[in-house]
Amino acid sequence: MAFGAGANTIISPLSQENAEKYFSVESYSIEQVEDTELDDHVVETLLDQCSASGVQPWKLNTVVIDQIINYGKQIWEVVVANKPVVNVNEMSANALPQGIDCWTGLSNWELPNSNAYEITYKNGFGMEVVKFKYRLFYTYGGQFEDTGAYLANVSVTPMSIDVAWGFKFDATADAEQVLNIGPLTNPIAGMELAMKWKVETPLKISAQQIKFFVTGDGRDKAFD
Repeated sequence: MAFGAGANTIISPLSQENAEKYFSVESYSIEQVEDTELDDHVVETLLDQCSASGVQPWKLNTVVIDQIINYGKQIWEVVVANKPVVNVNEMSANALPQGIDCWTGLSNWELPNSNAYEITYKNGFGMEVVKFKYRLFYTYGGQFEDTGAYLANVSVTPMSIDVAWGFKFDATADAEQVLNIGPLTNPIAGMELAMKWKVETPLKISAQQIKFFVTGDGRDKAFD
């Protein structure tokens, strides 16, 4: 069915040709964007989750500074079926010395680092069908008896998401490994963190990921 005539003819969006074009994923982009929305509530939630757990932060005779462990989450959901996970602020990983399972057992923490990124998908009409903005957040520089540089509250959290009708978006975060990138006597924690997502339509499923490497001395790098 068509409306109008000549060059201004509009084909019904239910036609097969239009459906294939609408549900196609022609391009996507990832870019770092300005992060102006980090509020005190988010910071307090992330930083307080460990101290509120009531765990014994460390026992002196079991601390091994050059053995770095993630006592936090390894995999967590960020977006499920186009909806941000409401308790995602409780999901984070860390890289602490063996024997210290809470960041409060360390001292000299630096102020948190935060970077925002935006993922955009366009269909065959050039329409933005998925726009997802998220934040990489981490606290760095923690020391045990003035030694080392460790990580806490490493997280990927959703900031905003817009998904067009007929598209489904899911995302997860995966703290894939932690390691020591410094000397044994003065360790520097490193963490490889992956953000994985998929876009699903009636015609196709597209899956991508981006990885981050975060260090205890305050550096982070994104790579495919």
